[in-house]
Amino acid sequence: MTHRVAITGAGIISSIGSDLHQVTNHLRNGRSGIKAVEGWREHGLKSLVAGTIDNADLLRKNSGIDQELLLSMSNSSLFCALAARAAVEDSGVDSSALASRRTGCIVGTGISGTDAIYRGGSALYDGKIRRVSPFAALEAMSNSASAHLAQLFSVGGRSYSLNAACATSAHAIGHASELIRSGSLDLAIAGGGEELNPIVAGAFNAMRTALSTHFNDSPKQASRPFDVDRDGFVLAEGAGIVILERLEHAIARGAKIRGEVIGYGATSGSRDMVQPEADGRSEIACMQAALADAGLEPADIDYINAHATSTVLGDLAEGRALQTTFPKSPPVSSTKGLTGHSLGAAGAQEIIFCLTMLEEGFLAPSVNIETLDSAFSELNLIREPAVTTFDTALSNSFGFGGSNASIIVRRFG
Repeated sequence: MTHRVAITGAGIISSIGSDLHQVTNHLRNGRSGIKAVEGWREHGLKSLVAGTIDNADLLRKNSGIDQELLLSMSNSSLFCALAARAAVEDSGVDSSALASRRTGCIVGTGISGTDAIYRGGSALYDGKIRRVSPFAALEAMSNSASAHLAQLFSVGGRSYSLNAACATSAHAIGHASELIRSGSLDLAIAGGGEELNPIVAGAFNAMRTALSTHFNDSPKQASRPFDVDRDGFVLAEGAGIVILERLEHAIARGAKIRGEVIGYGATSGSRDMVQPEADGRSEIACMQAALADAGLEPADIDYINAHATSTVLGDLAEGRALQTTFPKSPPVSSTKGLTGHSLGAAGAQEIIFCLTMLEEGFLAPSVNIETLDSAFSELNLIREPAVTTFDTALSNSFGFGGSNASIIVRRFG
């Protein structure tokens, strides 16, 4: 028997807000959360803008998380914990359900514990090994986010992290959905997070053409998917977490159902570790797999949240894939123009954006398209906020190394 997968809770920490109300207002009004980052210039970085969480230290101080557990949390894990707590509260699920052996925690990060590595490495290079934190390994281990959430909520079932670069949290939600559909789980905490610091920014800076560098003086214009003058993506941080449940389980406890996960596609691209195939063939296959999984035709999709990060080649490949998969284009936008690219957190955040738009009846725009690249002329790009009622959305997440994920969510009812 295949079970339907309900989404009963959502929580988010992002550059456009740390609760659903703030996020909805930013999306509805097309307001960017990207800003200049103090201190990056002194490290020699060329890209000086990002979608940062400015009050991270205050969030940590006021988190209310047990101090011993908090000491071993990187900011990635902290963001995941805060988003998960909001999602659990939103869902109304109780501690006994979380403690069940049929509850899982599938949460990951694209790059794990970089600040702990940065601090520890600096201490070692300075010959100060005693300054290396005894919690560094717990901050940096690849399953740190899922482990901390499992501890925080006393999760009784399976707990592990998936790591798939920029597709991490989308795959986490897709995989958790598969476990619920198959009957292996009744409930799951799923999603992912990411943190920013000079080592992350420096690594992408070293790739030369990855990050935007032409708009340091106008941060809110720097992320511009589909625009002819796009010159790379804008880094961001944060987390997105959803509570997934077997539909019967959610109904039995009287849960409010925000929507359903009805399709999941996953493929790998083999052309390059960074660049996708120019014709978008693995991305086409990914979206087709999600449609087949949902039992839908392309015409059944009402809105697409594109992965589109504002890189020259990445946007081109996805644009071609979208035009091939959807000859009659539904409305399309990339919310990364507003948020920046939060790497491992992006997929979950954008699935939450889709849910918010489905519930509230609007479409968030692709901002900063001043001159549309002619390669995207066949796409029905949403360039201004739009009020509309729709039922089904597809969200793409395509990561370095060719890891692709497409998730389809639907209004419940």
